Amino acid sequence: MAVINKRAAFGVVLLGSVWVGMWQLLRIVTIPAALETKNQLVFWARETYWYYEREQRLPDSLAAIPKREGYCWSLEDGWGNRIAYSVEGERVSFKSLGRDRKPGGEGDDKDLEVSVCPAEYSDFMSFIRAAGEQVGFRGR
Repeated sequence: MAVINKRAAFGVVLLGSVWVGMWQLLRIVTIPAALETKNQLVFWARETYWYYEREQRLPDSLAAIPKREGYCWSLEDGWGNRIAYSVEGERVSFKSLGRDRKPGGEGDDKDLEVSVCPAEYSDFMSFIRAAGEQVGFRGR
């Protein structure tokens, strides 16, 4: 009969427990793709607002916005699709076609869009509240 090293057995059990715990935690804290997309759209609206405040014009592309440390600068929505950026006059729009990458749809296939004009807002908080409300975030 083999002799079981108690320390080794304890280590294996502990390591297995940690792995299972981490796996469960990752399942819990995974952000749904639609929510991640909404966050990205509002993030880019916010960064565009600050760019507009500094430069008094909208950026030609999102790549023109200087990166800030500590922020996620992804140009993709929660499903890995590129976020569309367009400018018409003083209005800027950010759009995701949803999971199916087709116009229209419902649920996760629904298009999400933020379309705002920074010049129309006298302060940042009213601007960001309007941007958030367009994708379903409620202001306080």
